[in-house]
Amino acid sequence: MNLLHRVISHIIRKSFPKNPILRFSSSATIPDIDVEYYCNQSNSNEIVNNINSRKGVGDIKRVLDLYDAVTAISPTHSAYQGMQQNLYTELSKLPNRTHPNVQKFTEPQVIKEINNKKDFGNHTPLEFSEITRLLNYVRTDKLGYTCGHKSYYFLGNLAILEEALVKYTVATLLKKNFQLVSVPDILPSSVLESCGMTINSDRTQIYSLDPHHHGPDLYLSGTAEMSLAGLLKNSIHKYDELPLKLAAVSRCFRAETSNVIEERGIYRVHQFTKVEMFIVTTPEQSEDMLEYIRSVQEELFAPLGFHMQILDMPPHELGAPAYRYTI
Repeated sequence: MNLLHRVISHIIRKSFPKNPILRFSSSATIPDIDVEYYCNQSNSNEIVNNINSRKGVGDIKRVLDLYDAVTAISPTHSAYQGMQQNLYTELSKLPNRTHPNVQKFTEPQVIKEINNKKDFGNHTPLEFSEITRLLNYVRTDKLGYTCGHKSYYFLGNLAILEEALVKYTVATLLKKNFQLVSVPDILPSSVLESCGMTINSDRTQIYSLDPHHHGPDLYLSGTAEMSLAGLLKNSIHKYDELPLKLAAVSRCFRAETSNVIEERGIYRVHQFTKVEMFIVTTPEQSEDMLEYIRSVQEELFAPLGFHMQILDMPPHELGAPAYRYTI
């Protein structure tokens, strides 16, 4: 499985010695991308179809033209590095490959349900946002004078519940030999972009720090995944020591929100707390590790008693770095 070809500039060496290792590149500007696949003309139709089904982001023709130009000149040529950077910039815009089982889907497919959906009979239950408002457990309105639209305060028992869920999740992951890491929330663009985030466009999810006070290239992290990926830059791991399982608790900052009525309340907000699972593995094991992560999520959610569905998502519902699934 070609899981996240953008993950922070890592190069996997294919010529393994007797004691094989997974080596991560020291370059922050050249990401680990399967150039052999993406720049092979015979794969272009498959890639175009994937682009078209994944929101139309990326231009494989431009990638192939740049690849031809880069391979036509010597690495010592004065223009080589700039052309190579342009090539990788365009490669990074391409979506990840799509799992074969979902390529033909046009609608989400339910592959598993967790817990039974409660039958309320003639009673119409209140939504979470309304219940917590009536109990004075959350504030999501009249916050313009403090933090604005799509912000919130958790109060009393709801704040306690949030802390309890974080502790419950971390305790479960530690029992499964995840290593807990405390991560920074401020990162340079090279780390964010290598994890698939778009910087300095008309439509961005990223908050930037004021360049006049903090320098021109610092941003608030959208997820602990980014900091964990940055942590692993310049590191080397023996294959027999993999998978490396990391976990982190962090605040996640998202500039983009939603105005859809179904997403009111504390859904799609500007910041939230998340426990992240992050696994480093071999390419051969990566799909098994995706299933392992899914199984851990199921184990975490099932005791809570909520009715949930695991969905195979159609390609147009998957973000560029994604491969499969949502819960």
